[in-house]
Amino acid sequence: MIGRFGRSLRPYLEHNRGPRWTAGFIALATLGIMLVLWWQVGEWYQRQLVADRRSEAALEVSLRGNVLSSILNRRFARLQGLYAFAQSQPDLETLDTNFEAFASALYQDSTGIKNMAIAPGGVMHNIYPIEGNESVFGYVPLDDPRPEVRADTLRAIETGQIIVSGPVDLLQGGTGIILRQAVYKEGAFWGLVNLAIDLPLLLTEAGVNATDGNLDFALRDGRGGIIFGSSRLFEADPVLNTIDLPEGIWELAAVPPDGWQATVQNTFLVFQASGLVIVFLLMSLIYLSVNRQSRLALAVQERTSELSMLNQQLVQSHQSLEQRVQERTHALSSLLEISYNLAENLELQSLLQVLLDQLELFIGYDGAVIFLMEEGQLVSAASRGAVPEILEGELQSETRSILYNYWEKTGWVGPIRSNFNNPFTPEEGANSLGGHESGPAWISIPLKLYDQFIGMIILSQADPDYYTARHEQLVMVVANQAAVTIENARLYQQARNLAVLQERQRLARELHDSVSQALYGIALGARTAHTLLSQEPEKAAEPLEYVLTLSDAALTEMRALIFELRPESLEKEGLLAALERQADVLRSRFGLTVETKWEEEPPLSLPLKEALFRVAQEATNNIAKHAAAGRVTIQLLQNGRQIALEIRDDGQGFNPNEAFPGHLGLRSMQERIEQVGGSFLIESKPGEGTCIRTVIPVG
Repeated sequence: MIGRFGRSLRPYLEHNRGPRWTAGFIALATLGIMLVLWWQVGEWYQRQLVADRRSEAALEVSLRGNVLSSILNRRFARLQGLYAFAQSQPDLETLDTNFEAFASALYQDSTGIKNMAIAPGGVMHNIYPIEGNESVFGYVPLDDPRPEVRADTLRAIETGQIIVSGPVDLLQGGTGIILRQAVYKEGAFWGLVNLAIDLPLLLTEAGVNATDGNLDFALRDGRGGIIFGSSRLFEADPVLNTIDLPEGIWELAAVPPDGWQATVQNTFLVFQASGLVIVFLLMSLIYLSVNRQSRLALAVQERTSELSMLNQQLVQSHQSLEQRVQERTHALSSLLEISYNLAENLELQSLLQVLLDQLELFIGYDGAVIFLMEEGQLVSAASRGAVPEILEGELQSETRSILYNYWEKTGWVGPIRSNFNNPFTPEEGANSLGGHESGPAWISIPLKLYDQFIGMIILSQADPDYYTARHEQLVMVVANQAAVTIENARLYQQARNLAVLQERQRLARELHDSVSQALYGIALGARTAHTLLSQEPEKAAEPLEYVLTLSDAALTEMRALIFELRPESLEKEGLLAALERQADVLRSRFGLTVETKWEEEPPLSLPLKEALFRVAQEATNNIAKHAAAGRVTIQLLQNGRQIALEIRDDGQGFNPNEAFPGHLGLRSMQERIEQVGGSFLIESKPGEGTCIRTVIPVG
């Protein structure tokens, strides 16, 4: 566009102002356009840098959140053990007799637990250890002067669930959280089981209150109460991780100490400065080029009459020029083909083989080797043809060292060429690289990206005078493109490895949160039934029913997780079977009422079925974790040439335009459906439930 604009104005400007004024005007116009582009690219690059930093921080917060969740779950397990013990004791006398032995075994190898206590009738009576906890004996949580403690105790009695209370000042000193659960016997409230946990020690074990990291952390409960850190951290656009509790959630937030922009400021300033230098260099080149062309055009016009006598020579020159243009066109088309072929490959080994193919067609060689830098060492990554002696055995290491040292010492970033008429003579190893009359010609090209040396290419040819300066130019262009595509292939592999790691972490969390908890409950129920069989056999039916219920739930959960590991089952069992299995998980694990509506297996390809299943999976997980719903409806309907999946719940709803737990999952669902050509719609308001509707065209 700039070229056409300049050519259209050049005759007018040259006629009125002269070549210098013309060149200056076009250069300034170009500068204005390039500055706008420079500014826009800089803004985009800064956003990308911040996004990358947030992704790194999100991974670290996720890891620390998982550690904190694991630590809390271990404490919940000990409270459930205390709960099972209290239920299994037939009377207070037996409880007093067995408590210390049981509590000492449960307390063993624990860290951060201030005390374990059982409160028959709501009065702290059995406490372990006694030492340091004398002030807790006889304490009545329902009479505590702190309203939040009384409210949490009432909620534990009313719900029968584990209630996390705190942070509070503990009676025995220090700051902590209290885990409480109500014990019911024969349908009536019997008492409470309690665990007092040292909060600073808990956070230290999870690595949340560390002061030597790159992130500041804060922790709050689902009602907005600050557990650790500053509330201002949640207003500074943090990355968040949700920690699920038996009743509610905690949110772990992290922000760099000086904010997100400060983390990328140095890199961004270097990028801006480099871009500005390039813009002004480009403007200078345009000025010099236009000025030179304008002067040449004027000179041609002044000497047209003189050159008319040399018409025949001009014709010959024209033919020669056409030949050069054809050669240049062929070279450019070949370079374009190389760029296309390299850009198509993201697998490193496949990319290197394509690169060797293109170099053979475009440059020509008898032997070729590609070395890549790995852990500070140049390693042979791919080779082709008859490899010359300079690249075999011990000489290979010597060859690489000589070339690499030469590039490092001289600062030269271009190729090195050696043949009979153009020998390469470095200060050390002058004759070890060939270049003799009887030896092969060779050319070596460094692979550099952002001033970082990532490898080299060496091509050899039996003809001792094969490679020329033109080959140097062509092979350097290819090497620049190859360096970028090789780095992209490496980054692609890293991204795939990270995705695999994240999926494994998710499955580990699912196993821990569902199957392992169910197995632990089965063990406790079985132990309770065993105790009752020896003491009160008529009461053993209730824990056995509890064991059977948990066994069915664990089996359903395990089948669902196996299905996630083997999504190819969609092709064998079908989408409807997968959706029904997901509905069973909601019923068995979360106690939700689930209604399903569909007719027959939809005529979709396997990728489309998998996309719909992943959306249903993510949507139902969000309902279970965040919606507080009681009823869920899953529908799969076909209307003409469209398949619609609709998932509706009667939960608390949310504002889709604001940040909320699970919003990253909704974004991934939308991106997944749009990638297969479908549409994604969310309908929700606070207090009115949520409806997620996905439509995919058939055929």
